[in-house]
Amino acid sequence: ADESRARERFERGCDLGSGDACGVLATQLHRGRGGPRDEARARAVATRGCELGSEVSCTAKRKLDEARDAELEEAARIDEENRQNRYRKIANLRSLEARARRARGEANAAGAFKVVAGTGMALGVAAMVGGLVYTLATVGELEGDEVPVVGLGMILGGGVLGAISGPALGGAISDADRADRRARSWRNSR
Repeated sequence: ADESRARERFERGCDLGSGDACGVLATQLHRGRGGPRDEARARAVATRGCELGSEVSCTAKRKLDEARDAELEEAARIDEENRQNRYRKIANLRSLEARARRARGEANAAGAFKVVAGTGMALGVAAMVGGLVYTLATVGELEGDEVPVVGLGMILGGGVLGAISGPALGGAISDADRADRRARSWRNSR
């Protein structure tokens, strides 16, 4: 209540041409003492008092200007910080999109590798079966200790192909499955 009465008196004094009253009123308006805060009016009252030649008003005006400049600098800093955060978010999104493309590419490549590896395994088994059939078919035509070299070669070649491609195929298929799961997981998270 006392602050509001004091504010009213300084308003009357400023209206009557007291530069010092204008300076004190500007400070009260700036801080919100004795009534609502009003920056625009505080600046106008301080300017008027300073023009009347009051050092108190000129000091109040200088402080108001410094406070406004500090607020503008802080706003600019916050704006710059927000802009940099937006750039980081955009870069992170682009990175996620690139990882998703790689995961999709890995999944596609893994699927193709499954088909190729499965075909290689099937060819190895087919060579073994073919060698066995050839060996069985030619055993009856051989005399004594002769060995059907071609049939045994097919069996051994198919066995080696199966032995090599089996573990590699198992590892490659599990790698392909992992890549496939990553791609599906990424698609589902969007």
